[in-house]
Amino acid sequence: MQGLPASVLGVIAFFYLDDGPQQAKWLTDSEKAVVLDDIRKSSSVSAKHAEHTFGRTLANFRVYVMGFVWFTQIAGVFAIGFLAADAHQERGRVESAADRPRIRRFPIS
Repeated sequence: MQGLPASVLGVIAFFYLDDGPQQAKWLTDSEKAVVLDDIRKSSSVSAKHAEHTFGRTLANFRVYVMGFVWFTQIAGVFAIGFLAADAHQERGRVESAADRPRIRRFPIS
């Protein structure tokens, strides 16, 4: 049910929108030329960005450093959550059966 409005809007947009600036009835010829020129300029690859590839990304040490930083941050958040649940349970602060599912450990998150 949650995806229904987005799906309906996607189908409407597919049939309503034009395939490109050349077919847009609501643009004048000069506006079409400006839009097409902007698209042509932005889609060209500059020499500065031509060297970036997925293989070079995997060879970059900084990628692994950032991955390690992200992993340790997420692991810390989960550890605090698990330890807080244990401390909460050990102190006998579980008031009702409705509170118990919230402090249960989930081995796969």
